[in-house]
Amino acid sequence: MCIQISSLLFTLIPIIFGFANDRLESEYAFTHGEALQYKLNYGWLSIGRGSFKIAQQSEEYLREDCYRVTASGNTTGLLRWLAPVEDEWGALIRTQDLIPLHTYRNLREGRYRLKEEVYIDPLAGSIKVESVKPHRKEPQRPTRNYTFDQNSQVFDLLSGLLVIRNYDFEQYNPGDTLALNAFLEDSFYHFQIIYAGKEQLKTAFGRTPALKLIPLMPKNKVFDGKQSLEAWFSADENKLPLKVSARMFVGKVSAELISYQNIKYSLVSEQ
Repeated sequence: MCIQISSLLFTLIPIIFGFANDRLESEYAFTHGEALQYKLNYGWLSIGRGSFKIAQQSEEYLREDCYRVTASGNTTGLLRWLAPVEDEWGALIRTQDLIPLHTYRNLREGRYRLKEEVYIDPLAGSIKVESVKPHRKEPQRPTRNYTFDQNSQVFDLLSGLLVIRNYDFEQYNPGDTLALNAFLEDSFYHFQIIYAGKEQLKTAFGRTPALKLIPLMPKNKVFDGKQSLEAWFSADENKLPLKVSARMFVGKVSAELISYQNIKYSLVSEQ
């Protein structure tokens, strides 16, 4: 059960959002070299650390200028011995519109292993997924191919996070619902998210003005209720992901920002 909690919690760092780009602000809220560090909690117990990083410079992929973005999470303390987890996600994201072109997952959770590469061709409307489970008890999965409407935009976890940070929330009122498309673990999702307005959030940096979002979760065996996930982003020009909290059937889990480097603007907070 500990591994399940840790693994699910780490997915809260690259949050499961991806929006159409029609309301993006003209200038990105992030910059090269940004590094965010998170504390991962199960109830009152600290169980791990997570990170989100944007490489120091752009990288060319398929003749496209791209951001290289990585996120990782690992258990700490006693849990590292009882339920070791070392997970990493990565993506090459086109700088002009934040569309993902190549993503990967490298999961090490106890004895479980998974290496997965995802190749996205937005012009052809195609996705190719290649994965390997380097464990003799885990059967190898064949390459899977998917198609989507070329007129739509599909995001992964990391590109979706960059997109949400560049949304102009001044165009929305509390209670408005946003729609999004995402591809995650062999499936397409059409999410709805409630914009719950602004509030003061207690953080490691003091009381910080924050934007609150509530994704409407589909019925599943993990999250306890349709509005079981809540996320807060700084209500300044950075729109840093400050906290994610999830009410699950096994208890409450959360991820909280504890440090940052090379953010584009000064963080607005009060001690």
